[in-house]
Amino acid sequence: MRAIRIAVAAVAFVLTTGVAAADASMSAHGSVEQVYATGVAPGARMSLVDGAGRTVATNDFLFYLTWGIGLVLAGAAWLLVRGRVGRAFRAVRDSEVAAASAGINTGFYKTLAFGISGFYAGVGGSLFVLVSNWFVSPSTFGFDKSLLLVVGAVVGGLGSLAGMALGALFIQFVPGWAANLSNAPGAPSVFFGAAIVLVMILLPGGLGGLLRKLTEPLTRRL
Repeated sequence: MRAIRIAVAAVAFVLTTGVAAADASMSAHGSVEQVYATGVAPGARMSLVDGAGRTVATNDFLFYLTWGIGLVLAGAAWLLVRGRVGRAFRAVRDSEVAAASAGINTGFYKTLAFGISGFYAGVGGSLFVLVSNWFVSPSTFGFDKSLLLVVGAVVGGLGSLAGMALGALFIQFVPGWAANLSNAPGAPSVFFGAAIVLVMILLPGGLGGLLRKLTEPLTRRL
């Protein structure tokens, strides 16, 4: 329940601060275009030149940039959770009382966890702006998208890096598949919700828990 309360509080904080920032900017600048424009018109594209003088399409550049940064951050997270900090995170997650009795500064590591997650969210948001024609507004991240992020974390399985990747694939592709099943009003949402319920019932540990069970024989041998 504590994790759910934190998730709800985080979503509420994002929504309220986004609206407040937009209102303040609107009051200062006076128009939506002046507030949200970032110097590049929506839909504009440009070409880049690499070190060898070759022209690189923006889409290709963004593809390699996002995948490169994503792989680097995924590797950093993998090293983090398998080190001393990761062990402290797991100890605080399992029992704060036991972690404190073992000499772990629970307040420090909880703050560190929020800081690291904020850094990853900031990098992800920056990359989202780049691939969205350099145009973004608070309405881009409404309640539905914030809820999808929570759903992806829960479906993927908390505490699993591979599960987070599977959860991201779930919220990216399953809504589209649900929309293809029926064009009736509200049917895609029903199918998507049913898929979430089925995953939570059949896989309490999320998709990451299923992946751990499938790979357990291999990891045990290694």
